[in-house]
Amino acid sequence: MCFRIVTLLLLCLSPIQLIGQEKESSITAQVLSNKVAAGEIGVLMVKIRNGDASLPERIETEGLDILSTGQSVSMSVDALGGQIMDVTYSYRFRGEKPGTYTIPSLTATIRGKEYTTNPIEVTIVKLDPNDHASNATKQYFGKLQVSKTEAYVNEAVPFQMAAYVRGKNAIVKVIAPLTEIKHDNFVFQPFQRWDTSGEEVGNNYFSVSTIQSTLFALKPGEHEIGPAQIGVEAIASSSTFGGFGIFQRTANRELATNTVRMKIKPLPDGAPASFTGGVGDFEMNITPSTTQLNLGDPVSMEFEITGAGNFTTMSAPSFASLQKGIWKTYEPSKEVSEGDSANGSVEGKATFSQVIIPEKKTDSIPAFEFTFFNPTTGSYVTRTSDPIPISVNVDSGSGQSVAIPKPTSPQSSTDYPAESPSPEFNDVLYIRTTTPQWLSQVPSGAPGILFYVVQTILSIAFCTVVGFGVSRMVRKYQSEKPSRDAVLTFRQSLKNVPGAGSSKKEFFQAVATSLLLWKKEHPKAPGEVNEVIDRVSEKCESILYGGVEELESRISAMEAAEYHSILSKLPRR
Repeated sequence: MCFRIVTLLLLCLSPIQLIGQEKESSITAQVLSNKVAAGEIGVLMVKIRNGDASLPERIETEGLDILSTGQSVSMSVDALGGQIMDVTYSYRFRGEKPGTYTIPSLTATIRGKEYTTNPIEVTIVKLDPNDHASNATKQYFGKLQVSKTEAYVNEAVPFQMAAYVRGKNAIVKVIAPLTEIKHDNFVFQPFQRWDTSGEEVGNNYFSVSTIQSTLFALKPGEHEIGPAQIGVEAIASSSTFGGFGIFQRTANRELATNTVRMKIKPLPDGAPASFTGGVGDFEMNITPSTTQLNLGDPVSMEFEITGAGNFTTMSAPSFASLQKGIWKTYEPSKEVSEGDSANGSVEGKATFSQVIIPEKKTDSIPAFEFTFFNPTTGSYVTRTSDPIPISVNVDSGSGQSVAIPKPTSPQSSTDYPAESPSPEFNDVLYIRTTTPQWLSQVPSGAPGILFYVVQTILSIAFCTVVGFGVSRMVRKYQSEKPSRDAVLTFRQSLKNVPGAGSSKKEFFQAVATSLLLWKKEHPKAPGEVNEVIDRVSEKCESILYGGVEELESRISAMEAAEYHSILSKLPRR
């Protein structure tokens, strides 16, 4: 591999290009792995040799979502000195359900001739969160866990999603727009916060970010949740400075989780009429706004429901007995405040406010009932309040129209309505209680010559001070400029590349840093050269972050010589 890279680099940097006879075109397709976990991303590469063609942005395949991610061009030389050009089209594919799927053949016209790839079979497997041996070899992965896999309809079940990224402090934050979990038969409450920790998986250390929420099912039956997706901003594996310092680079990762199968049971028959949809274990407390009122006055009833369960599906308590003609009721309002999940339950509180009005004289507010289903006992539970004593006064003047007495004249027997009074606003006046203070009038006129002299002197002094300050700042800036400009160059970085016997981690980090500096110093380098530099950088990254190499092992003399040869061929400033 290294020998081929050296050959390509020498070809790109040489002023003499070897040009051989025209080669036959071809097209091939391959995947990096024929086995991909459900929800995870696989890579399909279509390579066109000695030519180019137009390929689709999306490949329609049943059970797979295949989208183009771009293309790259590479040049090489065969044994006879002929030039070979490869155009590689990259695709990403993802399957949501386990099974075997076929990526169809692709047909392309190259130099007037049609070429066809072979179909490729890929297997989408179910991701096992407990497969530590498989997870330990990955750079990152996601995990979905629920507190219980068997529940009732409308029962609130806490769950969590976790993102694993290899390395310490490798996760910067969870990205909410890239995090989602969907299912037609479930309602998922919004995620409120995320926690970061660390965990050993296999023999590797992973940074872990966990987000928690609750779900509840709408329909009974066997349901499979997932794979879900959790998005994180993580330290990029291509960062040559690792996870330290201000020079680290980050990248957004979309991590697929495993699936979880849940059994949802229906609520049993025989629910009382006062059952309003609440599932959990709750207590009820009732408080009226007043107990002293007149007939027709409103009373605001506040119902506080506390406990653990699903507060979303419940409705307000209702009268324990029919109160038609005695109390008039209005639609209640509802406010829910849920706390954190604890011991597999969701603690919280629901507050209902309802206005009721007495239509007849009564001595108490009747009892209210609140019925819910307790999933722990598998039965319906009814909480009943005690009647609340009240005092209702009947105002003889309330609700009666005002009329003037009949006139004394026998010619008329009609009652005349009272005239509406005219409002007057002269009953509230401000009364001064202190003695007023009188100020003499200030003479007005144009300022004298003394005013202008003083203003001129002050302006000259101000400009002088500002000028001295600016001059001092400029001199300081110029004196510090050489130290600011003294940044590491590619030529200087070559001295930091260790030789044989150093650790692979130290060696390949130094090589990757040198290549990064060279690209910054040569932004207009030929595309072929940049392609080779990128391939060498990718090789360094795969060794540093691929999880296959032992980074503490020593670099051999042959490997060190090959990479030193590559760096020495690059032009320097």
